[in-house]
Amino acid sequence: MKKFNFVFVIMFTAVCYADDIIAGKTVMTSDEVEIKKTDGVTVISYTGNSKAINNCNEITADKMTYYKEKSDLLAEGKVQLSLKNKKGEPIEASGNFAKYNTASQAGEIYGDNALIKYFIEGSTVPYTLYAKKIDIDRKNQILKAYDDVKVITSHGTIRSDNGVFDQDNASIVFKKDKKKPIVDVHHDGEEGRYEADEMIFYNKGNRIIMKGSITGKINMKKDIK
Repeated sequence: MKKFNFVFVIMFTAVCYADDIIAGKTVMTSDEVEIKKTDGVTVISYTGNSKAINNCNEITADKMTYYKEKSDLLAEGKVQLSLKNKKGEPIEASGNFAKYNTASQAGEIYGDNALIKYFIEGSTVPYTLYAKKIDIDRKNQILKAYDDVKVITSHGTIRSDNGVFDQDNASIVFKKDKKKPIVDVHHDGEEGRYEADEMIFYNKGNRIIMKGSITGKINMKKDIK
């Protein structure tokens, strides 16, 4: 099949932060492109090795569909998203599916293998957050994870129904929904399991703060890493 290159500025103008945009063309490529317009609705389908790239963001998938009038972008199959936050720190997300509205700058990436990898200032390896669904709100700089949320640290694993990533404070907040957040820790030769109504994991310093009703072996004289 013939390969097409398309300028598609509308999508990535919304995906990038306003101060991240660098002058230049955004190009979408795929093995096959189909454009349909029915009853005033324009649908652009990109099938096979689909990619959208510009100077600050890149998204790849097996298939992408853009609904022009609604500003909705759908991506399917091996979805990969690479971007940077306002601090210039890289964030990578992947999943089976993704939905994104270019007008509201909000969407979600979801599926059995959904995850986000992100670097913080001074880190050499990324932190990884796993979940069934991750909401991405670019305009308000918010990441929210739902269902089977898990974060693995160097000295423990946190599991929760939900998690909210605060980019400004480089932290993730876990709160009780159906179940209390749980952390399994191993530190200085000790192991333990703790449950609490709320847990806050700070990336900088690798600290965990617990609040509310706490159960488990409470022996936290040192920061948990």
